[in-house]
Amino acid sequence: MNRRGLIVGGGAAALAATIMPAAASAATDPATAQHARRVLNLVNADLGAVDPEGATRLLEASLADYAESAPRDPDADDLLAWVQRRIAHLTGTDSIEAAVKRNPETRTLLAFGYLSYTQRQDRPQPRIARSMPVPAVLANLEPDFLPELLRQVQSRARTSAAFATALGTGSDHMTQLIVAGDGPGGTGPGHPTDEDILNWVVLLIVVAVVVIGK
Repeated sequence: MNRRGLIVGGGAAALAATIMPAAASAATDPATAQHARRVLNLVNADLGAVDPEGATRLLEASLADYAESAPRDPDADDLLAWVQRRIAHLTGTDSIEAAVKRNPETRTLLAFGYLSYTQRQDRPQPRIARSMPVPAVLANLEPDFLPELLRQVQSRARTSAAFATALGTGSDHMTQLIVAGDGPGGTGPGHPTDEDILNWVVLLIVVAVVVIGK
């Protein structure tokens, strides 16, 4: 299957730019910091990306389901709208395309989320659809959770070479998640657009970090 790069300048080189003093400020709520630490510790740096081929098969099935779901209501206060608000809080832009392609903080969290996803392939997989409601676990997520998780991921990468390498591996695999024209869904009705794919991958990884990680 042909693929195009998801992350401009992706891979370990792109991740190097994020292993700097964290852009996100430290969380003021100890409960948020504890939650982020628990999620961070679910990823075993020594394992890295586990069975990438198996993960790819699961991801392809998830994208095919997403492509077959009903068109999104652009006015819906759905999971995508929730993610856009959280991305805007984290990066200053509510454009998923801009956040994914031009923001190193988003790339770091996606690389971390991919590692978490591959290490939990035996768990029930989240079903992602257009205009899906916000899962309760996300609706109740602390407002500063993603900035705090980012801060802790960056901090761990600066102090652990194994973790930094694992993040680079995750980023390398994330670059393969934009599917070309012969991917799932074919070229007929329901075939995912570039926008569909960007939305789907961010939704899936955010859900994977928070839901599969529970």
